[in-house]
Amino acid sequence: MTRKDIYEEINYITQELIALGISVEENFPSMRRETSGEYIVDWGGTDNISIALRNIPYNIVYDELDKSDNYSLKLVDESLLQFMYLFEEDELVKHRLAYYPSPHIHRHQENVHLLGDRELYEEILYKNIVPFPIRFDYSSSDEVHIDTHHSKSHITLGHYKNCRIPVNTPVTPSLFIDFILRNFYSNFYRYSDFSFHSRINLLDEAITDNERKVLHFNIQS
Repeated sequence: MTRKDIYEEINYITQELIALGISVEENFPSMRRETSGEYIVDWGGTDNISIALRNIPYNIVYDELDKSDNYSLKLVDESLLQFMYLFEEDELVKHRLAYYPSPHIHRHQENVHLLGDRELYEEILYKNIVPFPIRFDYSSSDEVHIDTHHSKSHITLGHYKNCRIPVNTPVTPSLFIDFILRNFYSNFYRYSDFSFHSRINLLDEAITDNERKVLHFNIQS
């Protein structure tokens, strides 16, 4: 898993989602060297993403991310996707992969013309859906890691501060987008030509024996 691999895979995903019609706005990936000497692969600017961690209403978080173009992709239902990876040379240090469903989905529920093929997206239009953010985080730091409480690789649901469900390895862009589309856009996933298979080799597992004993996500290469 090199920074070039990650950059190219995000670029490929972006082009494919545009071609399939599910992405309506995009910031193509950027790879640059930070003043610290680390390399970051993201959407070209992450100045405002700290707002996502503040104790403020979710609709305000979403609106600020949307207004400041702090996303990699905006999907047809206005949900936002973020891909961000940090490397020291070609060693992965961190990643942050986030999905922010639109808190304004009622606009699509009430206006039949906003979504083109409603059969493909009908499941996101049910009125009993509660939009909530999902984030896959990874840090290689042994200092940050706390066994079973703060796994090196984990998924956080709904911005719950201490929700860190262990994941056995860092997550590639294709694994992330496959997870989002398979579970939250399943009609589109089944009936489109979507098929992403990451060519990126997974890193060594980032999970402890104790973390394996609790409910966790397990990804096989």
